[in-house]
Amino acid sequence: MAFKNLNRANRALIASVEKIGDEKAVRFHLNVHMKLLRWLIQANPVDTGRSQNAWQSSIERPQETEPPPPALVADKGAAMERVLAQAAQALAGLQLGDSSWIYNNVDYVPYLEEGHSSQAPSGFIDLALQRLAVSLERAA
Repeated sequence: MAFKNLNRANRALIASVEKIGDEKAVRFHLNVHMKLLRWLIQANPVDTGRSQNAWQSSIERPQETEPPPPALVADKGAAMERVLAQAAQALAGLQLGDSSWIYNNVDYVPYLEEGHSSQAPSGFIDLALQRLAVSLERAA
């Protein structure tokens, strides 16, 4: 699945990091990661809450397997709190030069991204990337 705003967000992120210097770069990286993750959770269409609760974070590469089904909760607040706490734990060892990943291995997420849900617009992931790019560009 290609996201038209991914390269734009990456360019804006790199430009922002180059301006702040190494000592602040890891903290900035974490803040940007968590902001994007928060926007993805908020935008994720919710029926059972499975895909919303399945957003994961890691350093250097995503896991290849689908996560076990979480408790089916359609409460965005509960998903937000749980997923952000897991992300903070997963990224605790982030260092300068590391890549962080946000991913969702639930098999139907590509269909949600393509607009097969009446609960969110087509391209909700790409819209979150666009929102991040605009945010970073404005801050630069």
